[in-house]
Amino acid sequence: MNALIEKKFQICGHEIIVNVPAREEDCLEQAVAGTGIDPYWGKIWDASQGSACCILAKAWPAGTRAIELGCGLGLAGIAALKAGLDVTFTDHDPSAVELALRNAAANGFPGARGKVLAWSESIDTRFDVCLASDVLYESGSHAALLAVAGQALKPAGVFCVGDPGRRSAREFLGTASEAGWKVQLFDQQMNKVLTPSTNAFQWIELRRD
Repeated sequence: MNALIEKKFQICGHEIIVNVPAREEDCLEQAVAGTGIDPYWGKIWDASQGSACCILAKAWPAGTRAIELGCGLGLAGIAALKAGLDVTFTDHDPSAVELALRNAAANGFPGARGKVLAWSESIDTRFDVCLASDVLYESGSHAALLAVAGQALKPAGVFCVGDPGRRSAREFLGTASEAGWKVQLFDQQMNKVLTPSTNAFQWIELRRD
């Protein structure tokens, strides 16, 4: 693990501690060197804080089990832990899972679970909630993301995605609707909106019932 620096975020009345690589360039340099590391997992993505705020603002039933897809540094998943959810952090990059769990421990959750998971892999466990934040930037990954979420969710489960208003999110919503998902959109204050945002945070909830 590269050198880390600690950052503290005040989000919806909660302090969340996140250790991040001291130099984002280290991840990029390692990727260029052919280590197989994802060059972008070690940054605070644009939608992370908005996603964390939406998670903290919701009233979740006791015992809710969640899986975070593409956890990166784990900010959204840590917010879910603080909101009372039982969270499993996943990412295809082992370094991301390792640091997400370290960050969870720094926030008082040393027993959090993590798993290295590519979206092409199968999932045996079923969850009430799938969480993802700022993962819609590559249109080519949308079908795989929806497939793994559909596999991971219980029949009445919900797939929640925080997005900073990327243009590719519109394509994702179209793909989801065509695949039979029911889509609801919210702004960062959890007010329902009717159309996808561009360059503004949006909270997406998808259900299959």
